[in-house]
Amino acid sequence: MQFHVIAQYQSAPVWIFGHNAGLDFTSSGGPTTIQSSIYTHSAKSAIQCDAQGKVLFYANGLKIWDKQGNIMPNSANPGLPSHTSSWTIQSRIVPDPVNTDRYYVFSIFPSSGMPPYGPASIGQLTYSIVDMSLNGGLGAVVQGSAHILMDKNTGNYMDIVPDDQCNLWLVVQSGIVHTFDFKAYKITAGGVNMTPVVSPQGFLASALPVFPFGIDNRNGQMIYSYTRNKIFTSYNGGDLYAFDFNPSTGKVSNPNLLGWNYAPTTATSMSIPGICLSPDESMMYTCGYTYGNQFELRQYPIISAGSTTTLGPPANIFNTSSSQYVAVMQQTSFVWSESDLQRGPDNKIYVAFNMGQDFLGVIDQPNQSGLACNFNPKVITLQPGTFTTSALPAPIVSMSSQSIKGIKTDTVVCFEKQITLTAPDNNYASFIWHDGHIGKTYTATKSGLYILKSNNGACVVRLDSFIVNMIDYTVSLGDDFAICDPTSITVNTNASQPLNYIWSDGSTNDHLKVTTQGNYWVEISKDGCSKSDTINITKGELSVNFPSDTTICKGAQIILSAYTDGATYIWQDGSNQPTYSVDKAGRYSVEVVKGICKTSAEILVEEELCACQVSIPSVFSPNDDGRNDKVGAIVQAGCPINYFLLSIYNRWGQLMFTGIKPTEKWDGKFRGVPAEAGTYMYYLEYAVGKQRKQFQKGDITIVH
Repeated sequence: MQFHVIAQYQSAPVWIFGHNAGLDFTSSGGPTTIQSSIYTHSAKSAIQCDAQGKVLFYANGLKIWDKQGNIMPNSANPGLPSHTSSWTIQSRIVPDPVNTDRYYVFSIFPSSGMPPYGPASIGQLTYSIVDMSLNGGLGAVVQGSAHILMDKNTGNYMDIVPDDQCNLWLVVQSGIVHTFDFKAYKITAGGVNMTPVVSPQGFLASALPVFPFGIDNRNGQMIYSYTRNKIFTSYNGGDLYAFDFNPSTGKVSNPNLLGWNYAPTTATSMSIPGICLSPDESMMYTCGYTYGNQFELRQYPIISAGSTTTLGPPANIFNTSSSQYVAVMQQTSFVWSESDLQRGPDNKIYVAFNMGQDFLGVIDQPNQSGLACNFNPKVITLQPGTFTTSALPAPIVSMSSQSIKGIKTDTVVCFEKQITLTAPDNNYASFIWHDGHIGKTYTATKSGLYILKSNNGACVVRLDSFIVNMIDYTVSLGDDFAICDPTSITVNTNASQPLNYIWSDGSTNDHLKVTTQGNYWVEISKDGCSKSDTINITKGELSVNFPSDTTICKGAQIILSAYTDGATYIWQDGSNQPTYSVDKAGRYSVEVVKGICKTSAEILVEEELCACQVSIPSVFSPNDDGRNDKVGAIVQAGCPINYFLLSIYNRWGQLMFTGIKPTEKWDGKFRGVPAEAGTYMYYLEYAVGKQRKQFQKGDITIVH
């Protein structure tokens, strides 16, 4: 199966920018702020990461740092000007399509005016080659390949654009005033073609009337629209342009003035608009500072009609002249009003305001129109002592390639420490594994997914995957032991579930009940691997027979006996006699040991009041005088009555009253009418605790 990988926008998973500031997007909860030892200056820096998202190195057009923040060996810039505070500095990193250890680092920086470089302050385009196999894996610039001069006259902006095969174009624009040509340098498996494809543009007018000689193209920004094959640019002063780009030829054509980013004015002191496309490329966002130092964040809908692209009316997302967004908030060695936009790996757009700000704004839903894009101007606070300096990091670059889907191999390794994985097809020029290891073989020491990329040197990549399951666990039934009573034996294992068990008797539970002596074995299997252990069990005889849980009367006593000839005893209170006297409620237990055998017994003893007095008064006077108006049972305090029935009859045997609780009393009335004075008979049934029912009967006299 073959498929074609199309290049697309990618943002680095870790950003380092400005004055030691940074964001880490690798956690699931959103970006976290970090502090770096790297000061990228005011440059649009570049960051290179490996396949796992871990940083390899950084560059900013002036310097190249390894992941530890140290200047890379051999990376000195011989054309470095003295005025390094300029914001006209950029860097982009492109992987070598053949050698996975090597990277091209493209830089634009202002010329010092000294030979062999171009006119002072005009952009100089160079490239360096970084080899990550050097310097102990931290990387170094290949000797003699630092800042190889490509172009002496460029604007201070560039972008990397894919062609329609497996190559890339580095696109720049002339930096000579009123010369607007584009230049595209092709990057292939053969290296960097130093002869650019030149696209003359003729005169590019400015939307600003005070610029009769055309746009000021020395400084600007450039971004690429993958869905439209368009290059969008912004220029010093505020002009916005769109150009067609031909991926096959590298030609730039059809210039289209989109407009001027700011409100109409005759002022020329406007900042270069930061520009960024929404993830679906339906919107263009711009930001910048107007004359009078007002910050503006705008959203333009992108309208395409055939080959013509225009911008719809802008939505003003955020305008402010507040000092917290406009003033330089931290001390820097240079001061100007510049801002930037960049899309993160979470598809949100991040906004850097003026120099020295300790916070970033975020467009949370950039595909949404107008204020629905949900811009928060101060949602991320940078680490203390870190701040922005005009620019955010450039996107990262991945090479498009024609890929061949190889095989997927599942391998189970039983109780071995490692396995050697081998490339299924060795007819390739280079082999690189998921962690950067190079070679046809790989020694796997743990479970996981291992991916091999085999490259034929012509941008055809075969992808093979190996799923390795390293099985290694212990199985132990413990030391041989003796039992006195039936018991269960279990397996001690560090294997993770699910597991399959088989015991010597054919059972498949995770434990085995043992009642007789003998040899017992168990075998545990997992994912095609198995391991076993055997144990010998001997049997002794020892038992203690306690009665069932019981209840005693308060003040009574029972004797518990655990006597076994030749045994030792430990009762619940530490006493060690064969018998134990119990005279109160509680839980009583004993452990009996004889030789290799040990057993135990336990009993719960409860107590109750057995001699419980219950009586019925013989006379009462229900005349509502508050004294002796009711008759009922008088129960001794603490008596645990659990059954009660009091019945009162008249002399003709008619039931006058029934009470089922000791607290229920007869008020001398029958169906609400006072009963006649005279004698009545009662019959009482009750039970105390767990004793049998008791009965009483007698007479009750009503007097009025």
